[in-house]
Amino acid sequence: MTGFKEDTKGWLREVLKSPKRKLVFFVGAGISVDSGLPDFFEFSREFIGSICPSDLDEGCIKNICQRLRPEVLLQTVQQVLGDRTLDFYRSLESDKPNANHFFLALALKAGHCVFTTNVDNLIEQACEEIGFHCNPIIYENEYDQFLNGQHKGDFSIDISSNLFKLHGSIESDKEGLERYRSIRFVLDRVGLGLTENQEVILSSCLQDYDFVFLGYSCKDHFSVHPVLLKVDSDQS
Repeated sequence: MTGFKEDTKGWLREVLKSPKRKLVFFVGAGISVDSGLPDFFEFSREFIGSICPSDLDEGCIKNICQRLRPEVLLQTVQQVLGDRTLDFYRSLESDKPNANHFFLALALKAGHCVFTTNVDNLIEQACEEIGFHCNPIIYENEYDQFLNGQHKGDFSIDISSNLFKLHGSIESDKEGLERYRSIRFVLDRVGLGLTENQEVILSSCLQDYDFVFLGYSCKDHFSVHPVLLKVDSDQS
């Protein structure tokens, strides 16, 4: 991975080789740009361009993109067009994981944890390529099962090798709109915040572990950002 060439202090190698302490990596759309996927601004621009009059100038489109999160746009349009809106998520399907995804796959294998707001499957694909089985936690019942399997009392949540997908996931083993079923659930919740179990897990991790943020803009005011602002933590 090219990132190691700039790792003059050996921090990345240490994270993957013999971690002294587990870390949480929180990653957003920026990590997948090198795989040909749009960042959130580009995703919004393409989506607006596909549903608005063809003579709408670029300045207007840019202004809308800067004011509204793509999830808000999609939720609003879905109320009119229904599940046809989900077809646009096909633009977020890719089979080309990049160095970021392979690093995260190796981090998961080493026992670290990853939270992501991305719905693509590139981290899972990278895990598969390095021979590491990854079973992402997507649905609310899966978050519930995870919490039920934790120690009770004053123990920290055991995050070992877990991938939490907070905004749903494209399920490539399913057909048609079923591929986007978990994404539809998230769109229906825009404005309501994370689910109860998601917030409990993220808040606990923020209090107990150091976080590394990669490719994340911190602009999802409807879900993650309020939790980041609310949690009081002495971690790095």
